[in-house]
Amino acid sequence: MSEYKGIRGWKVQTVSTDPAANALATGTWASGGNLNTARSEEGAGGTQTSTVIGGGRSAGSPPGLIMDNAETYNGSAWTTVSTINTARRSALGAGDSNTAAIIFGGPSQASPPFSPTAINESWNGTSWTEVNDLNNSVSNTWGATGTSTSAFSVGYPGTATEKWNGTIWTASASKNTPSINGAFFGTTTSAIATVGSQTTGAESYDGTSWSTTTSLNQAREGGGGMGSNNTSGIVAGGNYDPVGFLTTTEYWNGTSWTELNDLATAKYNFGGSGSEINGLASGGGDPGGYTSNTQEWTTASNFQKENPGQVFYNSTSNAFKVTKDNSGIPLGTWASGGNFPTSTVERMGGAGTQTAAVSVGGYNPATPGAFNGVYEYNGTSWSTNPNSYPISVYGLWGSGTATAGLFVGGTPPSTATTNKFDGTTFTSTGSLNTARYNLASSGTENATIAAGGVIPSPAATAITESFNGSTWTEVNDLNTNHNQFSQTGTATASLAIGNSPASNIVESWNGTSWSSNPTLNTAKQTTAASGTQTYGLAYAGESSTSPLAQTEFWNGTTWTEVADLSIARYASGSLGVSAPADNTVTWSGSSGSGTSTEEWNAPAPFGTNNTLTVS
Repeated sequence: MSEYKGIRGWKVQTVSTDPAANALATGTWASGGNLNTARSEEGAGGTQTSTVIGGGRSAGSPPGLIMDNAETYNGSAWTTVSTINTARRSALGAGDSNTAAIIFGGPSQASPPFSPTAINESWNGTSWTEVNDLNNSVSNTWGATGTSTSAFSVGYPGTATEKWNGTIWTASASKNTPSINGAFFGTTTSAIATVGSQTTGAESYDGTSWSTTTSLNQAREGGGGMGSNNTSGIVAGGNYDPVGFLTTTEYWNGTSWTELNDLATAKYNFGGSGSEINGLASGGGDPGGYTSNTQEWTTASNFQKENPGQVFYNSTSNAFKVTKDNSGIPLGTWASGGNFPTSTVERMGGAGTQTAAVSVGGYNPATPGAFNGVYEYNGTSWSTNPNSYPISVYGLWGSGTATAGLFVGGTPPSTATTNKFDGTTFTSTGSLNTARYNLASSGTENATIAAGGVIPSPAATAITESFNGSTWTEVNDLNTNHNQFSQTGTATASLAIGNSPASNIVESWNGTSWSSNPTLNTAKQTTAASGTQTYGLAYAGESSTSPLAQTEFWNGTTWTEVADLSIARYASGSLGVSAPADNTVTWSGSSGSGTSTEEWNAPAPFGTNNTLTVS
């Protein structure tokens, strides 16, 4: 008779704690020592057991008073130390310990108009000394990470990046999108910055340049970042208006964001220090106002790695358990979301994420014709934006986020119109060189490629144009004329999916040219898509005879059919790269979908340890 070890390759082990996917999956937040002075927006630098903070807003009289107070932490208690030389709020910090840190930038006023500063102060464990200042004065919405001798800052207003070498600040490549109350972690050669501004956007820094990367699952601003590099870190807390103050903690593994254990108490604009292994969240704002609360993030130093299918005995809970692999795209499902405000809209432009999306224009057969309506989705319900799109249009395409979006092209007649969207209003920018509709685009507000579509003749085209934030430049064409297709990815790494008449063709863009890609399993047109060039979804669409509910997952090598939509539809809302393939949304479209919105959610990339029962 076969034994379990012979079948599965593992013994049934006795353990005191359940196995985990990795150290980060074991992480929990616990209370640390309270600050002596409650505050928010302080600068912080150091480790979980050796940190210094300075400045911020206090809970004193008047409320929100700008502070010069500083404190150090030894792993259990805070001690008031020498004040910083210039009282500031929203100053940023970087440090090695509570005896070696810098605090820089931030306005010195409690209320508008805020005057940004470039002030840089160094802490030696005894006193603060002003050293070489930043080259750019920065205001109250920016970010930084690093140590006392190797740090960088990203200023706002603007996207200027500066590096600190322990002596002077020097300019580096600018970010693509300003970070407004974003979260930062990493080093001067490998870092992550979230966009903030109540969005899910994120960018990765390699020491030379910034590039858009996979978005957070939860839109937020004012969260704190802690991490080693651009492949490992966490973002915790923050604020998102439709929800309020957040406890959500997300882990970045270089590819995707995964929700971990929550903060014990929601907070935002706090001092974040330490790492993704052992971090510290001090002070900040919470539902009660300014707080002295400190929370420590700690992961297990020793843990047993989980193996899906392994049976083990937990001696603490006195139970036999098995690790079940419940993770990833193959087990994702579609579920109903809030109804779209207008019945049966198709070929609209979309941008954003599952919890912060915008839908622009489209075709309404009931009218019939193009319209200029703008609708916004918060993950629960749709609302009407009072500002309409400048023209009535359908067959346009959107890219970027719900607060930094780009909408291009459309009909009737074929247009070259391009508009930026800041979450409230549209601003005209450089026009396409070739007017067209039923095109597709991918990228961000200031770095996008737009390909294919129908030109006025009418005829499908292979023309591809690149956008740099102000002007479009024609680049290498698609290999095949494309019409009624979808696109996802970035301006330098994109996929063009499907074609009309219904086709399984996929082309890949590397920043210079298009090449043939492994094809879809099912020929289709008017698809929707989300994700990246190596990890994405294509869903909905129309075959040569009927609408489709089909969803296909791309892992960078092959396409695999996964769970279907509940309603077959085509020409429905699509979000592209701004929505991660694990969490996206599609809405309305043709063929009976009406006002229906559906949300796709894939389980986090961790298994679960399930208790075995007898039945």
